Amino acid sequence: CEAYLFADALGKAETDLLNVVQPALARSLCFLHSVESEFVREHIFSIFKENESFKYAWNGYLHYSIFNDQMLDDGFFDLVVEQWSKLEELELDLRERFYQLVTIILSFARLPEWKLEKLANQSVVTGGGRHAAEFAREAALILRAPKIKGAEVWNRWLGKHFARRLEGLPRTPSPEELAYWANVVPYLGEAIPSAVSLLSGYDIGFQVFFPSDFPLDVLDKYKNELISYYVKRMQNTEMKDLDIASGIFDLVNYLRQVIDKNALNPFLKEIKDKGYHV
Repeated sequence: CEAYLFADALGKAETDLLNVVQPALARSLCFLHSVESEFVREHIFSIFKENESFKYAWNGYLHYSIFNDQMLDDGFFDLVVEQWSKLEELELDLRERFYQLVTIILSFARLPEWKLEKLANQSVVTGGGRHAAEFAREAALILRAPKIKGAEVWNRWLGKHFARRLEGLPRTPSPEELAYWANVVPYLGEAIPSAVSLLSGYDIGFQVFFPSDFPLDVLDKYKNELISYYVKRMQNTEMKDLDIASGIFDLVNYLRQVIDKNALNPFLKEIKDKGYHV
């Protein structure tokens, strides 16, 4: 088979050539798997974990990050899990792309629940937990996208993962990580009441902020839940950071587009109690 002759030649190639060829192969991984899955399993998957090649492979692949369920079942899922332990060796922009890939796999791939939990937990158990906040930030950014159905993602994996993180499982979370996850709440659609109820027993302030761009129509159905959610977060916020204060003022102006003053008053009162006029 020509593919196997190519693999043999590749194994004998000089390092400089491999550094060009391996990213190109990784970039086309999903296509190659669709036409020659056995060849990919035996000869291409390995470059994603070998010390001499994994950086080049992931660098090529993560610029496109195309996968399918069969590719995951054939071994790519295991490669993604293993890569968590080597993330420190990738530059920040590649780590962010990796977190995005993981979020898409968790949200859309056909995986059993135990695999979803295993993959999500890698953000916490590897590297002493140093990737947890980074992953939460990138996942939260993706979950804000208009095409993402937040309620489905919540019910599929995020609600369970967030509940484990609030309970300190499998490792105690940082305030920053929890704040990133909490920022997802207004984007969860029908799952907003469930998320607000989950958070009600925990003290999570506005540690970090994203621009307010969630669909305003969710306030038609979940105005009371979201106001109580914002009040609780405000009660646990230290207004020492000007960026946080600016983000809260922007949020108030965003909410004022559709919420009358009486409904907004509980949130405004909490802000004023912190010494700010809105």
